[in-house]
Amino acid sequence: MAAKSQTVTSLTLDDCYRLARQNFPLIKQKDLIQKTREYSIDNISKGYLPQFLINGQATYQSDVTEIPIKLPNTTIPTLDKDQYKLYAEVNQTVFDGGVKKLEKHSVEAHAAVEQQKLEVELYKLNERINQLFFGILLTNEQLAQTDMLKKDIQLGITKINAAIANGTALKSSGDALQAELLKADQRAIELKSATIGYRDMLSLFINKPLDEHVVLERPAKIIASPVISRPEILMYDTEKKSLDVQTSLIKAKNLPKAGLFLQGGYGRPALNMLKNDFDAYYIGGAKITWSLSGLYTSKKEKALVSVKSKSVDLQKEVFLFNTNLTLKKQNAEISKLEQLIQSDNGIIQLRSPGS
Repeated sequence: MAAKSQTVTSLTLDDCYRLARQNFPLIKQKDLIQKTREYSIDNISKGYLPQFLINGQATYQSDVTEIPIKLPNTTIPTLDKDQYKLYAEVNQTVFDGGVKKLEKHSVEAHAAVEQQKLEVELYKLNERINQLFFGILLTNEQLAQTDMLKKDIQLGITKINAAIANGTALKSSGDALQAELLKADQRAIELKSATIGYRDMLSLFINKPLDEHVVLERPAKIIASPVISRPEILMYDTEKKSLDVQTSLIKAKNLPKAGLFLQGGYGRPALNMLKNDFDAYYIGGAKITWSLSGLYTSKKEKALVSVKSKSVDLQKEVFLFNTNLTLKKQNAEISKLEQLIQSDNGIIQLRSPGS
């Protein structure tokens, strides 16, 4: 992706985080997760609307109902063995045990988990920005130190050349300093090349052109917090909430369901079984259904959810353990670097003109 707009003159670390996040292709996944959530909830809401069914059947049966009575001067019709039926049925759920409501909660919880997984991936982007941002700062400082070293070597060469001219020093001493100067030049070339590489990569991440004059502002001293506030923690918590919803959904699916229905059709015979002609009919009423087969598996289904919940707890515990170890290591490294910085500042002050 090519860098766009005007060249940036100064940047903070937070600016880099923000721009990199906006430019990273994975951020588009956020909108896709939101749209998936909206479509799923909308489809579940349709379950509260009347449900329509059209059915038809044609059958032939081996026997039909007959009235074993003979009345004088009366012919009791006999049903045909081929029978036909075409009907439409409307069902309206009145009580579903809270299944639809919990299905919405399940979609919400799943979307929250996916969003948090995305945040975890985007957080990793900050680590890459850190490497580039502080890589530029470090190489710039190393370049400044190398320039100081070159000035010291050049000063030494001037002095040794004067001593050689006066016959108080050997030419080999001057050659040794010239070799050190060449090594310092090589080191400067390597550092400049590394700086350009870091700057070009950072430019791609933030989608802004950066030249050699860009100023990266040093971040304020970071005070380490004993509380871990990483996006992974919230991800584990949202996964636990999602599993809690699944447990409630298992219970709700095994509750009785109640609803209203209306059926209208055309067939032979209709509702009057003594009339062997095609006729229209309708039936309406209320019904209660209770599927007991779910009770066979609900205990194991709840146990599976419980196992998944314990697995999430274990993953969170392992993450916290490893993160704490990393923090201790980083705190020790920060302490060492702070001491080195203080030492370097002292050296710079001693070597600065007028000190």
